Amino acid sequence: MEGPTAVGRTRAVHVRRRSDDDLPALRRLAESMLQRDGYPPRVPHDLGRFIAAPGALAAFVAVSDGEVVGHVCVSPSGSPEVLDLARRALGVPEQRLAVVARLVVARPHRRQGTARTLLAEALTEVLRLGRTPVLDVATHLAGAIALYERAGWRRLGQVSVAISGAEPLDEYVYVGPLGLAADGRADVGDERAGDAGGGPGVRSARRLTAMAGWHPDCYQRAIAYVTDPSGRLLVFEHLDVAAGTQVPGGGIHVGESAEEAVLRELAEESGLDSALVVRKLGEAWNRSEPGNVPAGLEEQIQHAFHLRLGDAPRHERWEWEERSGGDVVEHRHEFRWIAVDEAERVLWPSQAMWVDAVRLSLRHPA
Repeated sequence: MEGPTAVGRTRAVHVRRRSDDDLPALRRLAESMLQRDGYPPRVPHDLGRFIAAPGALAAFVAVSDGEVVGHVCVSPSGSPEVLDLARRALGVPEQRLAVVARLVVARPHRRQGTARTLLAEALTEVLRLGRTPVLDVATHLAGAIALYERAGWRRLGQVSVAISGAEPLDEYVYVGPLGLAADGRADVGDERAGDAGGGPGVRSARRLTAMAGWHPDCYQRAIAYVTDPSGRLLVFEHLDVAAGTQVPGGGIHVGESAEEAVLRELAEESGLDSALVVRKLGEAWNRSEPGNVPAGLEEQIQHAFHLRLGDAPRHERWEWEERSGGDVVEHRHEFRWIAVDEAERVLWPSQAMWVDAVRLSLRHPA
């Protein structure tokens, strides 16, 4: 079954599940990367076995004009040092982790979106398996590190991996943007100033006791990535406070599910009450700077959803007063539709991190 397609400045590339017939081409690609890029940084005894990653939960290849030009796999295990750091930082048992590994892309297809498309496909597979995505990368591989961080991966820390017969290898460990997230100890970055989503009069958060891995005092929020039939994304700006471009969202009430909350918040903030939930994209931990949100609500869990409109929107732009069921206006918003690719540039980092998941959801409607 074919997956998403990346169209760059060269030829179109599509992603599909790897087959045994792909392994000879992948070995040649790995040999080329080892010679030109020094990857892997510690040469394995059997390069073919290294790239094949026996025991992988899933593996994908990028193909262009019938030629294999990229690869990634999802493994249930990794080095003990990497798994131990991820387990401690995320509060997730090792059996719920999945390691995204063996990401290789042929040189002519780099900087074309191929690597990010492979990463996104691996993340989708990890989410389908109900695991948390992590990866490790040598600290000297600056290009790979930049790719992961641009794609929304969050650094958890650094480890020194023991290698038989060689010097230890220093590596950074990352958690993916679609994974079950942390208990407050992971360094996943801060929101931009002006998080009005938790402003005065913010509603109480539900403590989701069934989610034992979460910090019990996190503020629970549901956020909506709403697309119209043409694939555009709904965003808004506050008219009464400078808070940047956002997607709708807000606190989950006591006794309310995250899905119920995202539909209610969308109706309250925008007036749209006919959107349908396509799927839940995932959950992630975030922490705002003190002063940007009410005291005590700095640590947050985001529950991200993709929603869609069945019909074309009635308005391209509109203003809406959020009253949250009462007579007092809490916020005034101006809504508009933008291309999904533009959203990655204008949204807060904590919301832009889900844009790749929205793209995938649009490609694979439920």
